[in-house]
Amino acid sequence: MHIFEFKGVIKTIPMDYFINLLTGSVIALAAWDEIRQAESIFATRSFKQAFLFGLLVFLPIGYFLAFTFTGWSWMYFIDPSRYSLLVTFLCVTGYLPALLVGYILTAWLIRMDGGALAFGPAAVGFLGFLFFLTVPYKRLLYLGSYQQFVTQTAPSIFTNVFFLASMGIIGIYYFVPLIYILYTNMKTGVAFRTKS
Repeated sequence: MHIFEFKGVIKTIPMDYFINLLTGSVIALAAWDEIRQAESIFATRSFKQAFLFGLLVFLPIGYFLAFTFTGWSWMYFIDPSRYSLLVTFLCVTGYLPALLVGYILTAWLIRMDGGALAFGPAAVGFLGFLFFLTVPYKRLLYLGSYQQFVTQTAPSIFTNVFFLASMGIIGIYYFVPLIYILYTNMKTGVAFRTKS
């Protein structure tokens, strides 16, 4: 068995799950006041925003990256040609539940405790993301097939204009709606506090 071949080990999926956990948690934290006052967390505007963000923003990004830059998306820990595309599809589809778990867990902690524990899911998401980003970071710097990476012939990501342009567009597509969601929820929180 080659040193780069880890059957069944999926490294980027956990990283993306941690990103989604973090995102859902941060949305809930921004809606702190709304969550504390709502009869149900599922009836809040912020829950609907988190769900729609996962469905309309993160899933399309995940599918695009997974099917356009497949080897890179798996960080070359597995040979994607040895697996059905359905495996990749199902793994990416799991991003939405991960985002909702981050939101729901944080909202539950906000309602139960209202203290520092509510920041726990965001901290776990951030630390998990940071771990998967930094430990195998060199795998993110090359763009090619699994075979190219294993034979050390994969070119640098910085030589692929389509990849760089895609990442720029993805950054805008991800951060603009997320910032809007966070801003509107924090602004609503200020309104809740001034009414009380």
